[in-house]
Amino acid sequence: MAVVFAACSGVDYDLRTASELYRDARYEAVQAWITQLRREYSQMDATQRAKFHYLSGMTAYRLAQREEALHELALAAHGARVSPQALGSEQVALLYRTLEELTTRSPTASSR
Repeated sequence: MAVVFAACSGVDYDLRTASELYRDARYEAVQAWITQLRREYSQMDATQRAKFHYLSGMTAYRLAQREEALHELALAAHGARVSPQALGSEQVALLYRTLEELTTRSPTASSR
């Protein structure tokens, strides 16, 4: 049980650090943390996964990586439905606004 708790607290710390970097607009640094966090994905609970996908997607969006952003934000939206406490109301609003922008301006969306 202690090992699981230690793993979760490590993921929480990493997510918090990535979130702070995102807040400070240090998007390349966030991507480095996200890359490391992917290795811990199987240890994340539903709430942590929603936060992970949100940070990953919004960072990709800020770095003009539209397809990656769309994919990650779709996963974040699913995670927010599964675990409603994972994201704050402002984050959820931004998530859906960004998803709408990505789907209405995406080349794959316009070709359907």
